Amino acid sequence: MSVQRPHGDRTRPQFVRYLRSKTDLITLCELRPNVYEVQMRGGTHIATLVDYYLLSESDVLEICEADPDADAIVNTGPWNTYTPEARALAISRNVGLYNWREFMRAVHYAGDVFLAGGPRAGTGWGR
Repeated sequence: MSVQRPHGDRTRPQFVRYLRSKTDLITLCELRPNVYEVQMRGGTHIATLVDYYLLSESDVLEICEADPDADAIVNTGPWNTYTPEARALAISRNVGLYNWREFMRAVHYAGDVFLAGGPRAGTGWGR
């Protein structure tokens, strides 16, 4: 099964560069193309980078099947988004679904706070 990642070569260097600039980063390891283990002081996550203009529930199922060890799906394109149903489905599977900015906030945390997108996600904090 092939997960849609046509811009991985463009977004991967930005993802790595941005994470390496964070002072809370302990290790960053590319497990396979577009899949990273990110260890921060607040927790360790396996993030799958994808590029869907509008990520849906069926896309979440496809991604989770292709990368069952991932606990984060990061939809990296600047105009990309996801449906509320896709986010709810991902969370029900203990997988966070984020755009780029949301992941960079959530990556510092673990558990329910990570899945929620950070301690005060949706309130304007960190924007």
